Amino acid sequence: MKILDVGCGRIDSGNSADIIHDLEIFPYPIKTNSFDKIYTRHCLEHLEHFEKTMDEFYRIIKKDGLIEIIVPFYASPSAHLPTHKKYFSYRSFDLFDHKEDERWTMDAKAHFKIIETKYHFYAKAVKSEQKLINKIAYTLPEIIANKFPLFYQRFFGNIFPAYELKFMLKAIKK
Repeated sequence: MKILDVGCGRIDSGNSADIIHDLEIFPYPIKTNSFDKIYTRHCLEHLEHFEKTMDEFYRIIKKDGLIEIIVPFYASPSAHLPTHKKYFSYRSFDLFDHKEDERWTMDAKAHFKIIETKYHFYAKAVKSEQKLINKIAYTLPEIIANKFPLFYQRFFGNIFPAYELKFMLKAIKK
């Protein structure tokens, strides 16, 4: 499986990335339909042209390829850093799903099926010094939030905000 990790580190930190490219410059120097999976964590919120980025992901991902996106939840204190340009909620990727009954549409070329949307109450993708008591304390709210996602977001998301959202998208191509 060929995987592209987008935004995998700071360029000035001696990163050993295979491709170093400004994500705000389109098109990306990657061949069309060349990756099975794209992974990006805490990167998209820094980009000005979110829709163009999703179109580029769509271009470079293979048919039925997966895109795993992890971004800060809009109500999380970490979402409001000065370098962040976009905020994400539970339904942020719905417009790319092109549902027939959807009221809103977007001019993006990208077409994805949303496979999964999950709230995380702590940074699960990072091996941190998260204490066991914190993981236990976050487990129940996370279970409830993911069982009733829109109810949680509307009524409790600002009171007890999740740390981040994880989206899993499948590329729909002919």
